[in-house]
Amino acid sequence: MARLANPKVNDKVWDPATGTGRTLLEILEVNPFADIYGCEINPDAYKLARAVLSLEKVVSSGILNCDALSHEFGPYDVAISDPPKGKIQYRDPNGRLITEPDGSLTFLKQMISRTTEGGTIVALITDSSLMRRFRLQILPKVWIKVIISLPAASFGSFSSATH
Repeated sequence: MARLANPKVNDKVWDPATGTGRTLLEILEVNPFADIYGCEINPDAYKLARAVLSLEKVVSSGILNCDALSHEFGPYDVAISDPPKGKIQYRDPNGRLITEPDGSLTFLKQMISRTTEGGTIVALITDSSLMRRFRLQILPKVWIKVIISLPAASFGSFSSATH
């Protein structure tokens, strides 16, 4: 994924679902001069991400324990993520609880809204019927360079109440 993103020197790279930080670490392997930022809602995964990046001598002050869907961040030159699959719940900026049937679609919308014009988005998402409809909505707004379709079994069966 990091090679597809191909960040340039000083690009701001954001992972809205940082997890263990591995994707951001891969970004730095491709370009050690990229500025990395990330959000992780799970406190344990957040601590692990900070530890993983620290062991690699990466200053990870741009990694936050937060909900990427409830806060305004950006803009970023590159957005890269393996977002949650299945149903998710989050609070919007006004504090209302929102339930979405497709987490990857919700995160993709956030990535598009927070990426600079001409920026790059790389996301590992399922090819659901919602995604097919969304693809028609975004085609006029963004330029899609590549779509890589993986077999459905690649993702297994995902369903979670929260992300």
